[in-house]
Amino acid sequence: MDKLTGKPLYGIDVKLPGMLSAAVKECPVFGGKVKSLDAAKVAGMPGVKKVVQSGDAAVAVVADTWWQAKDRARGPAHRLG
Repeated sequence: MDKLTGKPLYGIDVKLPGMLSAAVKECPVFGGKVKSLDAAKVAGMPGVKKVVQSGDAAVAVVADTWWQAKDRARGPAHRLG
């Protein structure tokens, strides 16, 4: 019954002081690469702490919340292909 009421604490519910979240957007094409990345544009968005290219085929965004990181990772400031 606790699961139905939302009483249990799950890993995704844990929030520690100063904790940041990250999201990775990987190229949807096998063997594809990052075509362009405007890290400065993404880094200037609210909540974003860092933007990095991960290897040849992915972009990672670190932000204050998971939702901010996820939203900014799929944004228009980079192209994968």
